[in-house]
Amino acid sequence: TDTVNPEKWAIRFYHEATDQTGDPSQEWPPTDCGSSGPYIVSELERLKLAKGDKIAHGAQNIVSLLQTGGLLVGQPFFNSWMTPDANGFIDGDGSPAALQAAINSGVAGGHETFLSAVEKLTLTVTGQVEPEKTVIRFRNSWTASWGDRGSYRAHLSTYVALGGSCDFRQLVA
Repeated sequence: TDTVNPEKWAIRFYHEATDQTGDPSQEWPPTDCGSSGPYIVSELERLKLAKGDKIAHGAQNIVSLLQTGGLLVGQPFFNSWMTPDANGFIDGDGSPAALQAAINSGVAGGHETFLSAVEKLTLTVTGQVEPEKTVIRFRNSWTASWGDRGSYRAHLSTYVALGGSCDFRQLVA
């Protein structure tokens, strides 16, 4: 039931990992050098908090892996995403035009979030995930006053389109 202390721990952990992998003078936005998903996993392994990770690529794999738990997501975070809409969406309608508008707004920085759920899963008649109509929910490390009580929503199509710019990892306990 305690959400404050684990979040403080995670932010401090990320801060320390950034110090070890980047330039500490540049560790917070707007010039955040961040850290990588693989490095975060290796640090968690070193601390005996994880035994590795599973990596997901593509809509089917992301949704499949989410059935067994949440995913750490390293991603670019665009300026227009800094203020989710009234329903907590950062990517508007999830269309290619909405993603292009976000890209055009510029990158605010790299960001690590937690993909916690598939809120709406839509499948084709052949049983394939339909990314444009599938809604996913993320927990962000910012305050509960941001977005939807500290979380946000996006269309899976946005993350499929970003492809290799995003890193989806599930820790193995």
